[in-house]
Amino acid sequence: MQLIAHRGFGHRYPQNTVRAFESAAAVADGVEVDVRRSGSDDLVASHYGRLRLITDSGGRVADHSADELESMSVEGSDWGIPRLERVFEVVPDDVTVELDLKEPGLADAALDVAADADNEVVVTSFYSDAIWEARAADADAALSYNFDVRLDRHLTTTELIGCELANVHWSLCLATDIVSRAHERGLDVYAWPVGARPVAWAVRRRGVDGVVATNPGVCEWLEGRI
Repeated sequence: MQLIAHRGFGHRYPQNTVRAFESAAAVADGVEVDVRRSGSDDLVASHYGRLRLITDSGGRVADHSADELESMSVEGSDWGIPRLERVFEVVPDDVTVELDLKEPGLADAALDVAADADNEVVVTSFYSDAIWEARAADADAALSYNFDVRLDRHLTTTELIGCELANVHWSLCLATDIVSRAHERGLDVYAWPVGARPVAWAVRRRGVDGVVATNPGVCEWLEGRI
């Protein structure tokens, strides 16, 4: 079972920061990076569009340059919001980078940045338009789709686009038959956001292929893990 660091283990480290990605890459198989566009047109790592949710600054990510965002304090730390290029610089080549596009219109630029790195890259999003754009930009790109409760609709979407993976909320992995249905269609299933060991244990019993975890300790019980 693969261990992917949600926002760089955002419950352990300042989320989506260089500190988080460096630390997470030391123990995880992959890191999940939330991607937005800054006011200077650079791609940066931030889950939230509104800065007050993670920094002591106001406004939106799209209102500030990448330099300004990098100088801010994420969750009271000494770390700012990094450019996407900086994330690839600190994540070793043998660690997968999952790019979670927080809005349509980012796929081309995100894949351009990823093309300069040697990491395995997976593009994912809640927005089907963003995934379609990634497929149009690169016919061979590894794609994932973030599922909500509309399971039938999302299974159809993954087939039409040609996704390899499905990111499914852990509660749906336990409460429905989505894991087996996705496997029947050739999809790997990653449960998210897993923040407790019992949940990791339960979704593994359900047959998921990976967990997108908020802290590294949720998989300590796995032999040889951490």
